[in-house]
Amino acid sequence: MDWNNIELQTPIEESIGNPDLLVGRKKDFDYFHRWVEMMPKKLGKSRCILARKKSGKTAFVQRLFNELWSIGQNDHKNPSHVIPFYIEIDEKDVWMLDLGKRYIETFVSQVISFFTGNSELCRTPLVLKDILDLPAEPGYEREFELLQRITSKVSGSLNERSNLSWDYATRAPHEFAATLQRPVLVIIDEFQNLGRFVHVDRAMTNQNRTVPGTFHSLSESKVAPMLATGSHVGWLINVIDEFLDGGRLKRHHMQTSLTEEEGLESVYRYADYFGEPITNESALLINSMTGADPYFISCVMKNDSGEFDLTTRQGVEGAVQYETIGPSAEMAGGWRTYFEKTLKQINQVNAKKILLFLTKNNQEEFIPKQIKERLKLDISQAEILRQLEIMREADLIQARREFLRYFGLRDGTFSHFLRQWFSHQWDEYEGLYVEDGAEFRLQKLITENKSLRGILNRHAGHIAELQLAVDMLNRKQFALTTYFHDASSIELTIENVQLRRILQKSSTVGAAGEKKEIDVWVTDSNHKMLLVEVKKSKTPVGLSVVERFAESLKWAKSQNPKHQVFGAILALGGFTQEALDQCQELQIGTATEINYLQEEWSEL
Repeated sequence: MDWNNIELQTPIEESIGNPDLLVGRKKDFDYFHRWVEMMPKKLGKSRCILARKKSGKTAFVQRLFNELWSIGQNDHKNPSHVIPFYIEIDEKDVWMLDLGKRYIETFVSQVISFFTGNSELCRTPLVLKDILDLPAEPGYEREFELLQRITSKVSGSLNERSNLSWDYATRAPHEFAATLQRPVLVIIDEFQNLGRFVHVDRAMTNQNRTVPGTFHSLSESKVAPMLATGSHVGWLINVIDEFLDGGRLKRHHMQTSLTEEEGLESVYRYADYFGEPITNESALLINSMTGADPYFISCVMKNDSGEFDLTTRQGVEGAVQYETIGPSAEMAGGWRTYFEKTLKQINQVNAKKILLFLTKNNQEEFIPKQIKERLKLDISQAEILRQLEIMREADLIQARREFLRYFGLRDGTFSHFLRQWFSHQWDEYEGLYVEDGAEFRLQKLITENKSLRGILNRHAGHIAELQLAVDMLNRKQFALTTYFHDASSIELTIENVQLRRILQKSSTVGAAGEKKEIDVWVTDSNHKMLLVEVKKSKTPVGLSVVERFAESLKWAKSQNPKHQVFGAILALGGFTQEALDQCQELQIGTATEINYLQEEWSEL
């Protein structure tokens, strides 16, 4: 299955907002794509994703749903195409009958949406009556009949004991998949909420904490495997251990931070989304200081202080500091609430000491006895264990519970916040603080990587067009020779820079012309245009690439007769001599590296 060339549609609105903001997670996506590909062979063992709040977990599983739904639109009948089902369990009290109705209505509506291509059904599910009265889609009579039969069974049991209709509803995906031999992926977001907010009575006075046990056998389904997620990692693990024993859900830990390259791309995407000016050099600093944490990056970009210029070193450092300790900062406020809510349940003084100690020494693991001795705590080991378990359930620390060994989060963002809030106490706790959290400085980057130019070129293979566009926007006015050899010396005054703009060849009336994608399209205020082709592969650009790009320039010139149109190719793998000669003949500029720096940073 070609996951890289999906024509993505978004029947489920992704919580991240603009789909372009979901950057990276390649390792996680590769893992789950391989898992999905095993499902038609009935080899897809159920999984759960463990990730703390604001880690991008929900956006990730929503994207997985949208990918599978989009793939299915090419060939609904293909039995190897997995049918996705997504439902989120809200963090609020709910009557079991109402939740069962929502479960079956959501499932049936999403399946019908998959077969018919009506994405609206994913956003506004059908109600039970509408499902039962719905005429079958031609070619899908058997599927519709089965869905209506399953729905009728749930509907007919709503006046009986609530757990019966709930059982019917939750079994629906497995029953549908087993009958038709079509794999279904059951995605339950915030699964742990089933154990705390579901009530068996309409007045919602009688909670049923055993509801997760409904999925004890369903989680073993090979035709409708589960993907459970939860933002409260410790709580989710407790629920899974108690009700889905026997390793029914294979655990996947999703890291908070992205890779260095993915984080840098995320900086560029958020800067564009929020309309926040940056430079390539400040992008490197933002990425480093936030530890490539996409939520931290977004908070820095949209901070509401209005004081920080993110094109400068001082502005970046100020924005990061503000989000760390600012009284109204989104990032600091969220962490502070999260932290204080947990400590209220236990002795704050001792718990804070334990938390700081474990976080500072997060590469080591400790049993309660060691913690008592190292911190000289005047409380029992049993009390230390109780406090450790509360902090673990709140995702402030981690543990190997079978050995009663506890350790601090290996999360640069969280470590950074604790260090800032309790800086006066931080040095009291022995041990080497291995990760400096977000407290990287530009000089460290330069020392480790020799030069900013070297860093920019190292990442250019991934995001060259973004780096080029950002630099052009910050210069505002430049000669083409600033970037490209053998280019015109003419100057452009930037009016707009667009990425991946579609150029469509003029054609006859009523007929669609051929399309080409231009990587970077620049227009200036004096009727000039620059089109740039960016080639990131290590293979030298040959003559065929130049000829195709020259054809694109002809299209652009014919459609914009009042503009001067210029072209350039940035080829990180270089050019063949034949291609270079052709570029010179056609007056197409050439470049093989990102070798420019803004004045403020070039002195370093």
